[in-house]
Amino acid sequence: MTALLLIFIILFSHDSLASVEGATLVRMYDDGKTQVLSPHIDVVANVFEEQLTINAGYAMDFVTSASSDVKTFASDTITDERKEIGTSVAFNMDQGSFGVGYLQSDEVDYHSKLYSMSASRNFFEKNTTIGLSFVYGDDNIQSSGDESYQEYMTNETYTLSLTQVLNALSVIQFLVDIRVESGVLNSPYRRARQETGTSGVYRGLQENLPRTRNRYAYTVKYNYFLKGLKAAWAQSLRIYHDSWGLLSGTLEERLTKQWGKLILATSLRYSHQEGASFYKDIYPTDIGPFYTGNKSLSTYDSYHFGLRPTFEFSHKFSFFLKGEYYIQNFQNHTDIGDINDSDDNEKLSIGAFIVGVGLDAKF
Repeated sequence: MTALLLIFIILFSHDSLASVEGATLVRMYDDGKTQVLSPHIDVVANVFEEQLTINAGYAMDFVTSASSDVKTFASDTITDERKEIGTSVAFNMDQGSFGVGYLQSDEVDYHSKLYSMSASRNFFEKNTTIGLSFVYGDDNIQSSGDESYQEYMTNETYTLSLTQVLNALSVIQFLVDIRVESGVLNSPYRRARQETGTSGVYRGLQENLPRTRNRYAYTVKYNYFLKGLKAAWAQSLRIYHDSWGLLSGTLEERLTKQWGKLILATSLRYSHQEGASFYKDIYPTDIGPFYTGNKSLSTYDSYHFGLRPTFEFSHKFSFFLKGEYYIQNFQNHTDIGDINDSDDNEKLSIGAFIVGVGLDAKF
């Protein structure tokens, strides 16, 4: 599909094509126990006087992990590779737009397909825009340790947005996201810890999660141009809750300023999450129907600091770097280590460096 879109772009590269933009990014994540290398390439073409926008992208993830979760169920280190390919087409009209897209992600034991549709409509001389999108996902879940393991999960995501221009310097946006998941939502590898009745000795149980999950997110974004500083200031607040009892809030601030050919973007994000109602670090002997070892369902605070300098060599070519630092402090999840040893039960804390380098070119 991507190859056909790229051929289509080339065929119309003279008279009908308004512009083509290509971007490539290589990103690396490292928290001391898990390393992820992620190359990505994306091509966007505006065709027929920008009435049609075509996007094609390809990405890969190379993962090496020796995290506490990995050590609980597998060897000291695992490796994995993920490939992602996606395409989308958007039709741009005077009073709005309509688009469709497809995204496919494949790993050795996990295969995902996403189908999307989106539409928007402008009102009041384009000062007000209402958007609606729908995404349907179909996942095939397997296990590297059990060839007979074959499960499925489907998800549907509905997004409603309202964007309002307040004046020449500011704009505000409201978004509501509803996501419904059904099927097998647990990992075939992850284990929950349960007491055995002997002090300091635990058993590992294959996690068991509800087969449905309803997620709700509400976001407010506000962008403002600071004339005195000649800088763009963006902030957002997101509230999330779901049917598993999880509740979280995220506040993010961004500031972008340009000096000649240099553009510097900075970001700061803070999140607090209250864990799922059934989550426990160690489950008692009289365990309930649902149990998990997934630390993302626990209670934690996270902090994210980002810096992105971009060098514009010309209006058609730019080079950028990304530097990020991520901290996640868990309040009720311990670094498991040896499942039968309680001496290493310390609250888990993750500090990760994320670096990236990329190029953006327009033709």
